[in-house]
Amino acid sequence: MRNNNALVDTNVLVYAIDEDSQFYERSHQFLFNPNYRLYNSAKNLVEFLTVVTRNPAISLSTEDALSSVKDYEGVLKILYPSKQLLPNLRNYWKNTNQPVLKFMIMKSQASV
Repeated sequence: MRNNNALVDTNVLVYAIDEDSQFYERSHQFLFNPNYRLYNSAKNLVEFLTVVTRNPAISLSTEDALSSVKDYEGVLKILYPSKQLLPNLRNYWKNTNQPVLKFMIMKSQASV
């Protein structure tokens, strides 16, 4: 069985609201595809808000940008940092040598 978990990069979020982007259709379809379990970090959402409200090529109002974040909250599991994240990450890496992405997703699922 294929693993359909993915940590979504900020660029994908930006492309999905920028109808002039060559990646608009693809990113929008990916984000709203029910076959994927998608994750994003709170930090990436802040980055998204900064990019779409300050980039003259996109230039969303704060209200529209926050509305987009609300839409994304419906399809993304948002990961929040904790004080234990870094020690847990170091321990995980030391003991398993598995990709960090896998750790982040596993930790998120464990807290659900």
